[in-house]
Amino acid sequence: MGRRSRERLLEPGEEVTATALFARLEQQACQLNARNFAADFNTLRKTAEANGDLASAARLDLERAAQLVWLSAHGLTHFHSWEDPVAAAHYLEARKAETTNGMLRLRYALVWLITLPKGRHTGKLAVEAVADILAWLRQDKGEHEATQETYFELVELGLLLSRQYRCRAEEVRQTVLDYLLNGRQPVVLRWWQLQFFGKHPDLFTPAECERLDIVARQIYEHYHAEDRYMVQMVCDAAIPLAARAIRDARRWHGLKGDSIKAHAQRRYTEDPTDFVVQTLLNDALNCYHAAGDKQQVQAVEKLISATKHAARLQTVELDFTLDGPEGKFISAWLRKMPAWILEDSGLVFWRLRYNLVPHRPGTATVAEKPELADLFRHVAFDRNRNITTRHQDQGRNLPFRPYELMLGLYGHMRFETFAQGLQNGQITYATTLGFLREQTWLGQMEFQRGQDAADAPGYTLISWVEPALRSYFAEMERAQQDKEYQPDLMLCIDSLTLKMEAILRHFCRALDPPIATNRRSKSGDQQELTLEEVIQAVESYSGSDAGYWLRYVFTKEGWNVRNNVAHGFMSPKDYSVTMMQAVILALFVLATLHIAPPDSHPLEN
Repeated sequence: MGRRSRERLLEPGEEVTATALFARLEQQACQLNARNFAADFNTLRKTAEANGDLASAARLDLERAAQLVWLSAHGLTHFHSWEDPVAAAHYLEARKAETTNGMLRLRYALVWLITLPKGRHTGKLAVEAVADILAWLRQDKGEHEATQETYFELVELGLLLSRQYRCRAEEVRQTVLDYLLNGRQPVVLRWWQLQFFGKHPDLFTPAECERLDIVARQIYEHYHAEDRYMVQMVCDAAIPLAARAIRDARRWHGLKGDSIKAHAQRRYTEDPTDFVVQTLLNDALNCYHAAGDKQQVQAVEKLISATKHAARLQTVELDFTLDGPEGKFISAWLRKMPAWILEDSGLVFWRLRYNLVPHRPGTATVAEKPELADLFRHVAFDRNRNITTRHQDQGRNLPFRPYELMLGLYGHMRFETFAQGLQNGQITYATTLGFLREQTWLGQMEFQRGQDAADAPGYTLISWVEPALRSYFAEMERAQQDKEYQPDLMLCIDSLTLKMEAILRHFCRALDPPIATNRRSKSGDQQELTLEEVIQAVESYSGSDAGYWLRYVFTKEGWNVRNNVAHGFMSPKDYSVTMMQAVILALFVLATLHIAPPDSHPLEN
C-alpha cells in the first residue's frame, strides 16, 4: 500500500491549548487512519501532566489511544487494548456526538464498535457505521488518489461489518463492485481490492466473482508487459475467485506458469549457469501441472533436462576461525561461563536454569516484517541437480540455523559445567535432590491419588524423578573414574523423559486458578491437550526462551525426544550425555515454574 502523508497537527516545538488542538483535528482530519496525530496528543498530554492538569491529561490520553487504533480488516481480529474500557466507551460516545467532522464521527464509531466489548449499543452502532461507510464510498467512488487508502480501508470494513451484522451486505457489495468495474479508479487501488477479495472470496456470490474475474483480466493486461512479479500475484488473487465463480481456474495457473517460464528463459539467456533458472522452471512446472497443460509440462521438463547441468551451485565460505577475534571471544566465553555458574554453591542450580537455556530465535507473524533471510529463495539439489524442495519451512530448514549453532555452544557449556560440578561435589545426586526438595515446587507440593483416603499421606513428584537421577549420577561417577567407560543412559533418559508431561500436568492442576489441560473433542468427549499445547499454556511462567526450548527438546519443533522415546525411534547411540543433561536442565526449568529465584546475587551473566 502507498505511503500515507505524514501530516501533523503541531509544528515542532509549538505549544497550544488542548482546545486549540481539538479544533485543528476537526479541521484537518480527512483520512480514516492518521497515526501521526497520536504523537501530537501525547506531546500535549505530557505538558498537561507536568502542569498538574490531570483531568486534561486524561482526556488527551484517551484521544491519543483512539488515534492509535488502526482501522482495517486486520483490526477486526487484533483488538486494541484499553486500560479502562468503560471510560473509553463514554469518551468515544461523547466525541462521536460532539464532532462535526464526518470522517472523525465515523472513526469514533468504528473504534467504539471494533475495540470495545459488545453491548446493547452494538447493533445500532453497526447499522450507523455501515450507512456512513456506504455514503462515503458513494461520494468518493475511489477516483481520487489522495484518498485511495481510506477508500480501500472502508471497502474492507464495509464488506466485513455488513456481513458480520447482516446489515445492507448486498448493497455494500454492489456499490464496491460497480465502482471497481467502471474502470475510473487508479489501477493500484483496483489491485489492492482484488488482492483482498482473493483472500476472502466467500464475501461474494459466484455471480459476483464472475464480475471480479473481468477486473482480474484487466489488471493482468495492465501489468503483463512491465511487471512479471505483479502478474504472478494477480494470478494468485484470481485463482480462488475463479474457483468461487465455478469457473475453470486452470487458466490462471497457466498464465502464471507462462510468466514464470518466460522469466526463466530470459535469465538463462543472460547467464546459463544461474541456478535460480532451475527454481523458476520448477515453479512453472508446478503451475502447468495445476493447469492440466500436459504439453507445457512436457516442454518444461525438457527445458529442465537441457539446462540443469549448466547450473553453478552456490557455495558459502566462512572466514570464521578459532584464532580470529570472534573465535577467541567464544572460546573465552565457553571457558568462563561454567566457572561463573559454579562460583556460588548456593546458586548453582538457579544459574544453570537461567544461563544454559539458549535465547529463543526470532519468529515472524502476520503483523511482523520478515527478516532478510526469509525473503531469499531456499532450494536443495540432489546429486543429479534436481530440486528436492522449494520454499522450506520458515526458520526450520534454512542453510544456516543460528539456533542450532547456539544449541551446540550451550551443550558444550552444559557438559563442562556438569563435569566440573560433579568433580568438585557441587552437582551430585545428593545436591540435585536437595535443590529439588528444598527450593522447587516438586518438593513442596503434595499430591494424592484419586483412590487414596482423604487422610492418607500425600506424595511429592521427587519420587518420580529420583530413580533417573540416581542412575545418571552413578553412570557419570563411574565414567569419571574410568575414562574408557561409556555411560549407559538409556534407562535414565527413558524414565525422566516420560515423566515430563505428567509433571507439567500436575503443575497446571496445582495452580490457583488451575490451567485446563483438557478440552471437548468433536464427538463431545473430553480429551487431553497435546504436550505442545500444555507447554505453550505454561509459557507465561517459564518465559519465552525456556518455553521455546522445552518445545524444541520434547516436541516436533526440534529433537522430539518425548515422541522418539515413547515410540522407540531412538537408537542406542542417541542416548547421549548431551541428551540427558538437556533433559535434566528441562527438569530444572519445570521444577522452578512460578518459583521466585533468590535475589541476593545475580543469576544471569
